[in-house]
Amino acid sequence: MEAEIRMARLVEAFGKVRRGGLSRVAAAAALGLSERHFRRLYGAYEADGAEAIVDRRRGRIAANRAGPDLVAWVEAQYRARYFDFSAKHFHEALTRAHPHFRYGYTWTKSVLYHSVIPDARSAIRNPGATAAFVAPGFRVLAWRAPE
Repeated sequence: MEAEIRMARLVEAFGKVRRGGLSRVAAAAALGLSERHFRRLYGAYEADGAEAIVDRRRGRIAANRAGPDLVAWVEAQYRARYFDFSAKHFHEALTRAHPHFRYGYTWTKSVLYHSVIPDARSAIRNPGATAAFVAPGFRVLAWRAPE
């Protein structure tokens, strides 16, 4: 949801709560928020106005974001040594071989799926098409078309 739309919906709900046309519980449910979060936002709005409920995290780059050199290193490791590994086994081998590597499996998987093995997600959705992902030098002994 865009920031402006979110702000307008919140301010409208705050006005209805202030006039007594809507309870805080009902307003929170209508906005998809927990009652506690709605109370926090409502209190901040009452104390400091609309500027208090602006999400200041939007648009910021994460402090623990990996640099492009690390992403390139992970891709190079996969292409050079681990090309026949799944994302999970690659991450396990990488953390075993390089204890300084501090990123998790989900990060590693997303790097691989977005650059090195972009068709892996379609293989998950279409298991019958896995014959296309056989490592070079291996033969497919039996392959059955999806039913």
